[in-house]
Amino acid sequence: MCGITGIFHHAEPDRPVDPGVLEAMTASLTHRGPDGEGTWRAPGIGLGHRRLSILDLSENGRQPMADATATLLVTYNGEIYNFRELRATLEGKGHRFRSTSDTEVLLLGYREWGTEVVQKISGIFAFALWDAAARRLFLARDPLGVKPLFYSDRAGTLRFGSEIKAILSDPEVERTPDLEALDAFLTFSYTPAPATGFAAVRQLLPGQCALFDRRGGRFWSYWGCPYRERPARGDFAAAVAEFTTRLDRVTAAQMVSDVPLGAFLSGGLDSAAVVRAAGRARQGPIHALTVGFDVPGWDERDVARRTATRLGAEWSAQAVALDATSLVPALSRHMEEPTADSSMLPVYLLCREARRRFTVALSGDGADEILAGYDTYRATRMAAWYRRLPATVRQRIVAPLARRLPLRDRKYGLHALANRFVYAAELGPGRDHCAWRIVFDDRLKDRLYTPAFRGHVAEPVAAYARHVAEVPPQREALAGLLHADTVFYLPNDMLVKVDRMSMANGLEVRVPFLDPEMVTFCAALPGEFKLGRGRIRKHILRESLRDSLPPDVLDRPKSGFNVPLQPWMRSTLRDLMLDTVRARRSELGELLRLDELEAVADEHRRRTADHAHALFAVLMLALWFENAAHAWKTRAGRRVALLDQSPHIG
Repeated sequence: MCGITGIFHHAEPDRPVDPGVLEAMTASLTHRGPDGEGTWRAPGIGLGHRRLSILDLSENGRQPMADATATLLVTYNGEIYNFRELRATLEGKGHRFRSTSDTEVLLLGYREWGTEVVQKISGIFAFALWDAAARRLFLARDPLGVKPLFYSDRAGTLRFGSEIKAILSDPEVERTPDLEALDAFLTFSYTPAPATGFAAVRQLLPGQCALFDRRGGRFWSYWGCPYRERPARGDFAAAVAEFTTRLDRVTAAQMVSDVPLGAFLSGGLDSAAVVRAAGRARQGPIHALTVGFDVPGWDERDVARRTATRLGAEWSAQAVALDATSLVPALSRHMEEPTADSSMLPVYLLCREARRRFTVALSGDGADEILAGYDTYRATRMAAWYRRLPATVRQRIVAPLARRLPLRDRKYGLHALANRFVYAAELGPGRDHCAWRIVFDDRLKDRLYTPAFRGHVAEPVAAYARHVAEVPPQREALAGLLHADTVFYLPNDMLVKVDRMSMANGLEVRVPFLDPEMVTFCAALPGEFKLGRGRIRKHILRESLRDSLPPDVLDRPKSGFNVPLQPWMRSTLRDLMLDTVRARRSELGELLRLDELEAVADEHRRRTADHAHALFAVLMLALWFENAAHAWKTRAGRRVALLDQSPHIG
């Protein structure tokens, strides 16, 4: 992976690009590309690149890269897994290559196919390609949104970058917060694309392209919903065999690398399947890494060891300390949008340890969203039955009983699960599923939001829920839920976390389950192949591994990469949250009732309620304001009046 950035004065083609600004934007991404730096400028356009060398480690692979005519230039982040096949095709059409990198395949692929090149390449990517003859800039992001691409188009100038901090390195960019984005962040603990926390900064959606020229920007999507009207029908055993073959094939394709490559291995099925496929492709042991934490009940090393032994992997494990108080502020500077997924901490530590051993890591991310790996899918089925109870029974008996359940500091405590269930079930079909992960529900917003903030924002759950309806109505209900999670939750939370935490360590992470071939194949499977008998999560994956893993590993409950947030928010992180909120009270006081926030924190401390995730979101919001003021090169002494924006209409 790499870091890309640039400036295009599309309304003033002769306006020079400030070299100091371009260099600052590029330097802000050094962590993403520690192996080299390059910038290029011409009238009206400037491109920057930070290189993490993976393929063709020579100087021939440097970027920004130009073709032989110097009329096409590209700055590119990612990997094209079918670049060798495309190279052969292009050579057959008369193109001549000067390197062995996948970057040049992208460049000459555009020469041959124009913007349709995105339909030809298979990989994870974000790039900006300058076509000097047409004086236009072409931007694109991979189909599932593994790699990010942010932009700001203001006053005839486009700025873009792999991270927001690159764009904010230009002092011309306004840093006014986007109030609706901040509300969505507090609702979900992540910021849904195309928004970011800043009104002036947006991001391309997964599978989206943009073309900028003198007339401005034009956007379109080249990847759509992979679910068709009818699922494929056939024998389950044959589907298991085909699933295994496809996963082996796409994993092998993703192992192309000129630097050391390994894999993450937890105690779960997803990483085990990738490690097995990688071992088969290598025809020998793959280096698999597990990290364990100094918190009882939150360590999967023993399970991972048994998995590695059965799979014949070259296994290593590392115990690490979870020092949340020092880690959270540091990691907040990488999680820019803002984001409050607390599992960023263990993911960061995993990536840090991985980088000491290899440069490229294979991960099992994405399997839960395409194969029904979350208990929320079962909960949604149950919610339909639950709503058949009379409303008085649900609201006057069940809901009060759920609130009285004892609080436990567990990964998936019954109190938290029951209360999320009864709240979300009342929202109705579609919205119930999208509400399982809500952090700030309406009751908490009514309590903590200032009236001015409450009046400025819309209700964000609908944006999530509308993706459920994008699946053809002939398909089973599960298909809509999986699609919504794949296009909303996955790229806005899970993939953001993995990208920022891996790139903070200069580590490239590849995700075989999110190869478009795998996603399309799994979308075609009947729902019962994924959620077997309405309750067996990732049924087809589980059966694929039946002969490879011990039964106690194969059938153990889902664990997840979580942290003990409940006790932390009663102790050290509570203090950090309150201190940071007080330091940024001028901004936060316009959004939240700070006296009531202290009361909520006190309820959590006294164990009369579980507000851990909401309080952590407030902490990350306070740190976001702190970073916007100091860490991301904002102008000293400048403060934005948040609520001078127009209210939401509609």
